[in-house]
Amino acid sequence: MSSDSENRHHRISFYVYPGLVFLVWEYLTGSILGIFHFEPRRIFWGIIYYPFLFLLLGVIVEAINYLYSQIFPNRTWPGQKHVWLMAAIITLLWGGLF
Repeated sequence: MSSDSENRHHRISFYVYPGLVFLVWEYLTGSILGIFHFEPRRIFWGIIYYPFLFLLLGVIVEAINYLYSQIFPNRTWPGQKHVWLMAAIITLLWGGLF
C-alpha cells in the first residue's frame, strides 16, 4: 500500500469507527434504561446508518477544516478537526442541546 492510500484509509476509519462506538453506546444506555428491545433489523440498519452518518460528518468536518485553514492560516492547529467534529455531532444529533 502506498502512503496516500494509508492516509485515506486512516481518515475514513477515523470517522467510521466513532459511528460504531456511538451505536454501541446508544444500545448500551438503552438497555441499562430498559428501553432497548432486541430487533435484528434495527441493529442491521444501525450498523449501516451510524458509520455512514459519521463519515458524512467527517466529510463536512474536513471541508470546514480546509476552508478555515485557507481563510485563517495562522490560526490552525492539528487537533482542530476534532473540535469541528464535536460541534457537528452536537449540532446534528443533539440539536436542542447546542
